[in-house]
Amino acid sequence: LAVKDKLLKSYYNNLLTPSKLAKDIRLNLLSNNNWHPVDKYTALLEVSFQDMQNYITEFFGALYIKTLVQGNVSNKSVNKTVNKFIETLNCKELKLEDQPKYEVVRVNKGEQCCRIKSFGKNNPNSIITNYYQSGLFTIENSTIVDIILMIIEEPLFDILRTKEQLGYHVACSVRDTFGVLGYTITVNAQATKSTTQHVNDRIESFLKHTQTILKDLDEEEYNKVKNNLIKMKECADVHLKEEVERNW
Repeated sequence: LAVKDKLLKSYYNNLLTPSKLAKDIRLNLLSNNNWHPVDKYTALLEVSFQDMQNYITEFFGALYIKTLVQGNVSNKSVNKTVNKFIETLNCKELKLEDQPKYEVVRVNKGEQCCRIKSFGKNNPNSIITNYYQSGLFTIENSTIVDIILMIIEEPLFDILRTKEQLGYHVACSVRDTFGVLGYTITVNAQATKSTTQHVNDRIESFLKHTQTILKDLDEEEYNKVKNNLIKMKECADVHLKEEVERNW
């Protein structure tokens, strides 16, 4: 019961955090196997201790196991530990056709808008996330989007954050949603200062401005940005956790 209450509180806190809620809603709209925090919270309320015990038997019946081990450890020790772990589970192999299939919605041309009121009635913060879908993810296309976002990142911050003061946090990011490439522009704004519609309009206006920025870019400037991006990607991981997450 204590564990269940802790998890319920975690789901509830996610609902009260605009940035986490916005991320979950975006994925919920795009993917067939992503559940809204409200759905998780509601489902968990009905789950009993007996339900969990019954599911454990079913869950460990067949599994697909993938392992990544990094650090100061030998191959022999890794193989021994992982094999012992698999033996202890004593499960069957999960067949390929039984593994979860992720499908991503193709976003129609034009503007599709989803607005949700904050669950925290006294929270003055709004998150405006505009998602732009490109197509199937490839290494080449993703690096091109990387370069484009690196070019527009500084003017994005300068115009929307510094000059127009639309929000305290302005950012753009590449998005790989289960093999579908896209990017987002996010602004954390205060509802008492700017409406979400106004912020959205200014984001769209900025995107039209980026066409001029990219059109006026010469090859020398492009190569400078490209080389800076290469240097960033060549930076060594500071912590083992970073390296593990990147390799995973």
